Amino acid sequence: MLAALVEMSLALVGAVVTARSAYQAFGWLTRDIGGPAALRKGSLALGIVLAAVTLACGLVVKEAVFPSVATFRSLAADGMTASAWGRALGYALAYLLVANVLALVGVGLGARLYALVTHEVDEWAEVANGNLGVAVSLGAVILLCGWFLSQGASALLYALMPAGTLAFPA
Repeated sequence: MLAALVEMSLALVGAVVTARSAYQAFGWLTRDIGGPAALRKGSLALGIVLAAVTLACGLVVKEAVFPSVATFRSLAADGMTASAWGRALGYALAYLLVANVLALVGVGLGARLYALVTHEVDEWAEVANGNLGVAVSLGAVILLCGWFLSQGASALLYALMPAGTLAFPA
């Protein structure tokens, strides 16, 4: 029961932190085209890009919850102490942070690199002009980056914290 509550809490914290961080990344990605200010004025094209950034980052960060939860469940079955729970929670929060950084850097870099290699269309200028078709296609690229990055993040996080084998010395 306690492991389930920890899992839900980690998922909620991960979602809120990821959404806020994604908004910050969106501001950085769209700094040249008015980003958050244009979004507040109702730019649907920028809303599509923000939604894609948020979902892509969420795909990556979600992968940090599962290794942590597996470890909590394993340790809970072994009857761990309160101090071990605290250390495990600390590790889990650290892995959420690592996953968030991986997501933000990876998604931001992927979106910028895609814009650099496509010469036919200036995606960011078109999004700034409200071109919904370009916003949807750029959003798809951003989601694809998150999807691919999530697999790498999962492998990295499992390597850093193998499920069920994390030892907590006294």
